[in-house]
Amino acid sequence: MDYSFGTWIKRRRKALDLTQQQLAQQIGCSPSLIFKIESDERRPSRQMAELLAEKLEIPPEQRPNFLKTARQEKSIANLGTIPLLSALEPDSAPNQNPGNLPISPTPLVGREHELNVITKQLLEPACRLLTLTGPGGIGKTRLSIEVARQLETHFADGVYFISLAGIGTPDSMLSAIADLLGLGFSGPADPIVQLANFLGKKQILLVFDNMEHLLSGGSLLGEILQQTQHVKMIVTSREQLRLQWEWLFEVQGLPIPEETDSQVLENNSAIQLFIQRARQASQSFSLEAEDTAALVSICKLVGGLPLAIELAASWVRILSCREIMQELEKSLDFLETRKLDVPLRHRSIKTVFDHSWKLLTDDERSLLMKLSVFQGGFTREAANAATGTSLSLLSSLVDKSLLRHSKNPDRYDLHELVRQYAFTRLQSHPSEEELASEKYAEHYANWISSLEVPFKSALQPQTSHQIRMEMCNWHCSWDWAVQHQRLDLLRKMTPCLNWYFEVHGYYDEALSAFKPAVDSLRAKGAPATLKSAAEKSAFALLVDSVGWFEFRTGNFECAIPLLAESLEIAREYDDPEVMYYIHGNWGYLSLMTGEVSEAGRLTIESLRYGQMLTPWHVAIPKSVLGIVAYQQGNLNEAYQKLNESLKIWRPVGDPRGLVFCMLYMGMTALALQDLTATRSILLESNQIAEANMDRWAYAFGLDMLGMVALAQGQNEEALEYFQHSIALSKEIGDQLNGTQTMIHMGQAYAALRHENEAKRVFLEAYANAQSSKWTPILLNAFLSYVETQPTLPVETKLAAALSILSHSSITSNLRARSECLRNEITSMLKPQELENAEKLAGDKSAEVLAQEIMK
Repeated sequence: MDYSFGTWIKRRRKALDLTQQQLAQQIGCSPSLIFKIESDERRPSRQMAELLAEKLEIPPEQRPNFLKTARQEKSIANLGTIPLLSALEPDSAPNQNPGNLPISPTPLVGREHELNVITKQLLEPACRLLTLTGPGGIGKTRLSIEVARQLETHFADGVYFISLAGIGTPDSMLSAIADLLGLGFSGPADPIVQLANFLGKKQILLVFDNMEHLLSGGSLLGEILQQTQHVKMIVTSREQLRLQWEWLFEVQGLPIPEETDSQVLENNSAIQLFIQRARQASQSFSLEAEDTAALVSICKLVGGLPLAIELAASWVRILSCREIMQELEKSLDFLETRKLDVPLRHRSIKTVFDHSWKLLTDDERSLLMKLSVFQGGFTREAANAATGTSLSLLSSLVDKSLLRHSKNPDRYDLHELVRQYAFTRLQSHPSEEELASEKYAEHYANWISSLEVPFKSALQPQTSHQIRMEMCNWHCSWDWAVQHQRLDLLRKMTPCLNWYFEVHGYYDEALSAFKPAVDSLRAKGAPATLKSAAEKSAFALLVDSVGWFEFRTGNFECAIPLLAESLEIAREYDDPEVMYYIHGNWGYLSLMTGEVSEAGRLTIESLRYGQMLTPWHVAIPKSVLGIVAYQQGNLNEAYQKLNESLKIWRPVGDPRGLVFCMLYMGMTALALQDLTATRSILLESNQIAEANMDRWAYAFGLDMLGMVALAQGQNEEALEYFQHSIALSKEIGDQLNGTQTMIHMGQAYAALRHENEAKRVFLEAYANAQSSKWTPILLNAFLSYVETQPTLPVETKLAAALSILSHSSITSNLRARSECLRNEITSMLKPQELENAEKLAGDKSAEVLAQEIMK
């Protein structure tokens, strides 16, 4: 025999129509081990040899012979006695690993060497980020999917494919990753930290496809790798990311045959790819002897680029191989250019596009140019609205391999190179480009506007998915509207996008949309240069949106002047919706800064305008007025207002609105000591929060359920609620609410007479509050510590209570507890001791006393 044991195994596997991955799955080993056996780098163990004999269908009577050969106890020549196989159907088990790898409609042709090298590289512990580089159309995406599929068994937590073609900015990458993994951001913590906490120690492979336009987002991948242990990544890009983590693999074109020998052509992947795609295009296609030379020339002309080969093969419906070659030869000089200033995508494949273009009808060319303004795919409805096309015309472009169609979901998309080519054609007709872009932007502005009502209803989860699917399209439409000062389009989109960003906590993404819009308009003289009342009102709403999200990111100093400016601009024109948002946003900001009376005044104004709009617009200010009453200590009034608001929220159905109202209603019921009502409200709000993956609201609800259990003396149950709540807060990086819950957990430990645990928790909560300057929480930790530590002198306890009572940041809850402690202690002390305690409280602030007592 003229071949090795490894070669024999490889031939046997191929005769059974098994890939290395499939054989590895059946045996229960890694694909790399199969590769090493077939490469004669390793011989199988006895157990492995027995499994190989079974899966390679070695006849039972021949298995002892095979095992001895595998273990090198017999010569390879002995395998000649084993009967040969004809091709059989594969018998591989379906993949059960989690993930979302796309199902490829056709098998991968060739690339065995690349697959072996890349999989081997990724199995190295040091390699956690591998970038596949190369020009467009070279096959990076298809190769990355196949590599990922072969590595599925190595990643217990799944292999996930993330297409970045429809992602317009690096700011949107994080939300795209989280959405694919089913992670909802909650709370104030950095979303990157939340994602890293979610990934944790998971064994997971992330495939990022088409990253060349998001190179600045590479730092995000580096941060994820830095904060996790077992996450690995494959990236496809025309340009390297330039990260320290990065390993590189340059993807080349398919090998091109140098001769026309039939055996050579049969084993050449470029030729086989052409034949396969040609037969898909025309069942009558057959490669005749006179076509072989032309076919080799075609592969050379397109440089072995898989996309170019596929497009060339689609012409066999109307052209012979020789005619295809002749058409390509007319542009050969351009194809062979070596000039470095020529874009890579044009050094070979542009010829294919040029000739594809010549074969289109005028209507097809016009449609392809118009479709090139879309980003990241589109629906048939969107194409029809923006271009006026028909289904038959779309289908024609699909048939000619210039447009791709997916049934799940039902979307069309252009390969990025095809899109760029068509857009270049469109740019040569400026008036047509302007009209196509305008219709595109108008469609998505109207589309986003139409989703405002369903997004602010019980349909919020489904509508949110729709908005995410079209993110790149509406981003581009927004940018076009900004560039062309189309405030009418910006005005349509703002209300829905505002709430979308708010609900999902996409504060930075909101600022990246609203702030450049305001800056661009200011650069052109706005608001002074704006002519109509509608334009000035729209501009005021944009300024208000920037102010709101500056506030949500903690930038109070920027937020307040912006809100004041927006009100000044909007007041003259008195647009009810614009005035509603400005007063409401400024009112809530005032509430958070402790200006409770001002918050009430502004919110009443917001409610007045909201009553001119919809029930959703009424429900928010009614909820906030309930919170205002709660902060003022008017608990019955607060409960009544929140209950009125809840009655509006229920038919409206907005999950975020419902939970927001319920949490404060539950807090008020707890303050009123109505434990039954509190528990009922919180159980319902937690169900809604959990169903919508709102971890911030769920953690808040668990904390309050713990407070209910604590009030009922169910201390062990309370402790479990608090522990669960703190764990969720840590997951999302919400230290503020986590610290508040920590104090409650300390109170539960104290009720269980676990004084040391209570002391430890109070001290930790105090340290968190002190370092972050959360004064009300610091006072709460201080008072809780004083209330529960039996060894503290009573004079010190009284001084602490008095210092808290005199503090400007005292809440109604702290006041009631401090007064109770003061009254309890006063009756126990002599006059001199009372005088000493009062003097101590007068000489030292609560912060100073806390620092001395809790050091």
